[in-house]
Amino acid sequence: MNYTFLTTRKDAPGIFRYCDKITLPDLRRGVFALYTDRGYLAKLKKGTGGGSHFLATPGENIFEKISGLIITGGDSFSFRALGPRLWHISITGCQFPYLEKLIESYLTLIAAQREEHNRLMSLSVEAERTKIQYQRLADFYDSSQKKIRGDLREHSKWTSTALTKLVQFAATELQYTDIDEFPGIIANFLLDDFFGFAAVSLFQQHQGGEWTVLSRKGKEILSLPGPGQVYGEPCQVGDLLYVLLFLSGCPHLLAVSSGRSKYRFSEYEISFFRLFASLVGSTYEVKTSERKLFKAKESAEVASKAKSEFLANMSHEIRTPLNGVLGMLQLLGETPLNPEQKEYIEVAVTSGKNLLTIINDILDFSKIEAGVIEIGVEEFDIRDLLHSTLKIFDAQAAKKGLKLYYDIDPGIPAKVISDSDRLRQILFNLVGNAIKFTEHGQVSIGVRAVPLEDTPGHIKLNVTVTDTGIGIPPDRLQLIFEPFAQVDGSYSRKYQGTGLGLSVVKRLIQLMNGSITVKSNQGQGTVFDFDITARLPGAAIPLVQAAKGETGQVAGKSAFANKKENLKILVAEDNPVNRKLILRFLEKMGHTAAAVGNGAEVLDILEKETFDLILMDIQMPDMDGIESTRRIRENKSKKNDPGIPIIALTAHAMKGDKEKFVEEGMTDYLAKPIDRNELAAVIARVMKGDGA
Repeated sequence: MNYTFLTTRKDAPGIFRYCDKITLPDLRRGVFALYTDRGYLAKLKKGTGGGSHFLATPGENIFEKISGLIITGGDSFSFRALGPRLWHISITGCQFPYLEKLIESYLTLIAAQREEHNRLMSLSVEAERTKIQYQRLADFYDSSQKKIRGDLREHSKWTSTALTKLVQFAATELQYTDIDEFPGIIANFLLDDFFGFAAVSLFQQHQGGEWTVLSRKGKEILSLPGPGQVYGEPCQVGDLLYVLLFLSGCPHLLAVSSGRSKYRFSEYEISFFRLFASLVGSTYEVKTSERKLFKAKESAEVASKAKSEFLANMSHEIRTPLNGVLGMLQLLGETPLNPEQKEYIEVAVTSGKNLLTIINDILDFSKIEAGVIEIGVEEFDIRDLLHSTLKIFDAQAAKKGLKLYYDIDPGIPAKVISDSDRLRQILFNLVGNAIKFTEHGQVSIGVRAVPLEDTPGHIKLNVTVTDTGIGIPPDRLQLIFEPFAQVDGSYSRKYQGTGLGLSVVKRLIQLMNGSITVKSNQGQGTVFDFDITARLPGAAIPLVQAAKGETGQVAGKSAFANKKENLKILVAEDNPVNRKLILRFLEKMGHTAAAVGNGAEVLDILEKETFDLILMDIQMPDMDGIESTRRIRENKSKKNDPGIPIIALTAHAMKGDKEKFVEEGMTDYLAKPIDRNELAAVIARVMKGDGA
């Protein structure tokens, strides 16, 4: 912002430009500061020109035409006396080095206040105008209805027929007519043989009271209303009947001519036009709203699709390099290392997995916000799910000396139907948080079933996660489920995280027709209690008795312990780091592997060699994994085995990707980043014929 500092004082500070003769153009130049004394200010206020110091027409209100700030060294006039756009401050004892900053602050404040004032005034005027228009419409509608009810008591044959035609018109043409065609369709309706009118015109009033013709049909040329004329009740001027319409809050006039100079419109006709105007106006509003909603819906769908595509691409682009980082760290961890190097590797792997957790939380939260997340339906064993989930945390709990155990109600069915992946994600977040914020003691999980009497064949799975950790302060208890909220948000906080985990948990539980609550005592521990709705596969399914048990580490053997015979495996992967990583994994498993960079190369090598299995990336140049799989299954060249197992090994890890790839002909699916144990398990499962 540029400022002009003018003064009529020779002893003014250096930031002012001395000018013994200040003209009106000087003051109109923009925002300015004028350093003067009380006597000169009095001359300005009188608006008489001020002699040689100021040029203006005598009596001209200069304060209405300029905007700025007048600074004096003593008492002066009030703000109101100087005008709405000119401000005055009195500075006594202020050191000149600080005067420029003070002036700049006041000018910024004045500009902001003036802008806000203008905006509020505009909103106030618009609101008042809208209020008046809608009140006028409401009053007109009420009076019309009263009059129509009175006219209908006369049971006029004309009225009955006209109303019948009006209802048919509204139910057929009017409801399905584009709003731009309203004037023409109205004219055609009123000019038909039944009504027998000679001419119809529709006028629109603009600012200033001027009227313009939207449509004009018939034998006569209808005259425009005079400027500023607005007819409230239907009224007759000559042989014209004027009826007021409000379309999108703007006044319109419908003019109907009988074609006979001395014709008087009857009360039945006038009442009919009241109803007609009300019906057309309300239909117009509905169709306008429908059009806006339709455009908003289209925009929302486009935005949702764009966001979904962005999330999928973001997931892929992040997981691809992360797969290389974590995979290489796994390989490095199996080489000869000293204790210090092993510690570094463990820290790096843990950090990478934490990064993956953060990425998953952000993507899940974004998918939930965009409404693109779906809850799957599959049959699973809650005991197996709980056991495999807790197994992940055994080492972490043992390192902190925590007891980790679970308690399953014997009455829980052997199988339930819900989304096992989402339930595992919920448990992973809650149990992970419990261990994270617990330094000593224990973490326990309890699961029980509650029948739903009003919904046969369904149960509520109630899960409780209890810890003896640091607890949550009472003033933060209601915020923990909010996005990005953390119990400790300071720079010195001990526990890191995005604050998205519990927000995702709550929203997933709500999508699974459940709810979650939390109770906590600071310094003593926290209890998360949630339930989800699950369906029973059938009444004949036997119940499995489960005993309580405490576990320090869930027993389980590595997939490498049961190594299968040597397999010849083809790897299709365009990323060189990931290609090298997968080849090394397979080599350490005892398999023989070859690698290609895209789907077209897969087809070429299959015509020359045979393989037991293909690990197929999805996103590759020239030909992607889906197209390559489709051509392998079609086997048009008759040179490859169309039944060869194909595992999708991809960074596409959004919900529904697995099902989509299986539908395209792939045997199984594994998302990046790849864990060596998981890769071995999937290969073993596929070679047994137990693919997805």
